[in-house]
Amino acid sequence: MRPVTVIATCQKGQIFEKSQRILKGSGLVEDVMTVSAPLTSIETLNQISDEVKTDFFLFLLRDNIDLIKESALERVLEEAKAKKAGIVYSDYREEGKEGKKLHPLIDYQPGSVRDDFDFGAMMLFSTEAVRSAIKKYGATPPVKYAGLYDIRLKVSIDNPVCHINEPLYSVVESSEDSAGERHFAYVDPKNADVQGQMEIVFTGYLKKIGAYIPPEYLRKAFETGGQFPVEASVVIPVRNRAGTISNAVKSALSQKTNFSFNVIVVDNHSEDGTTAVLSAMAGNCPQLFHIIPENRSWNRRMLERGALQ
Repeated sequence: MRPVTVIATCQKGQIFEKSQRILKGSGLVEDVMTVSAPLTSIETLNQISDEVKTDFFLFLLRDNIDLIKESALERVLEEAKAKKAGIVYSDYREEGKEGKKLHPLIDYQPGSVRDDFDFGAMMLFSTEAVRSAIKKYGATPPVKYAGLYDIRLKVSIDNPVCHINEPLYSVVESSEDSAGERHFAYVDPKNADVQGQMEIVFTGYLKKIGAYIPPEYLRKAFETGGQFPVEASVVIPVRNRAGTISNAVKSALSQKTNFSFNVIVVDNHSEDGTTAVLSAMAGNCPQLFHIIPENRSWNRRMLERGALQ
């Protein structure tokens, strides 16, 4: 049996059909499944789990993917096997009226928990990693919008999520919402159901990794914490962002308010110079606190030490 099942929503068009032809011609695809329901729904994911018989499945998350390398699937599989990865994704190129341009993505790491983390338009999953995660951490809750988010978080607990730092395909420009509209979609009242389901999934994930802090504990921490020296704190978790963290901190510190606040940067053992940048900034700014946790389970200790005061 060939190692990959390709999964896509029911879409048509020359670009989509070309991508399917290239994938089928790779010699690595056993089957192509098209589903009519969103890939985010529990019904769709249950169907996929029941029907996939191959070692891996490849999600095509958009219909405007134009593969630029016939070896793309081989490259993704190579990475998955070499790293024993649960999920693999890659950079891509955007094709528009002005030609092609590189769309680089960032590495996935502990803390990459945004529900809209950019994996691009293709994601390869290890079937064994998915089934093991569900067996160990429980079935996906009955959600319509957060099913894929739930699977991704569960798989990431025990399996590497690998980013291939090279473009393996192109995405043809479409008439999607602007980046700004997508960025602030979470505050749109019409998306309240979506965000509610994302919160359910994320809360479950925090409990599974031992990072959940019950509301009662938070209330107790504030009730017994005495006087707080500032009205608000801006908390920025970071790892290996030497090129961008300075601007992020300066932006936070430059906010004009009629109340006192500070900025707390939690540096998760950066290795690219981020720590040196933050240390230098904190030395010249009493409003900035640079914290390096003893290990990754820092949430509860921060509250116990009053770091959020």
